[in-house]
Amino acid sequence: MRPRIGRAGRGTPQAPPPPSPTSSTTAPADHPETLAARHSAAHWAGRAGDAAGAAATFADLVPRLTRVRGADHPDTLAARRSAAHWAGRAGWS
Repeated sequence: MRPRIGRAGRGTPQAPPPPSPTSSTTAPADHPETLAARHSAAHWAGRAGDAAGAAATFADLVPRLTRVRGADHPDTLAARRSAAHWAGRAGWS
């Protein structure tokens, strides 16, 4: 691709390419933002009708949040409540 010619006849620099999806900018599985995104995805999966999927995701999320945030953190308590809610909606005992 040729550089674009500016008003003074000089080429303007092109923007650097975006980072690849496999670059080091990917958050690890237990990163707080990753856990928050999984919480949101599980919530909306349940709201969309997949109660069993939401319950399973929350069941996996609770021990991770307990390890990262602690047992009494509001995020952990909310995930525990959501796990129980969606397990009940899915008919799990």
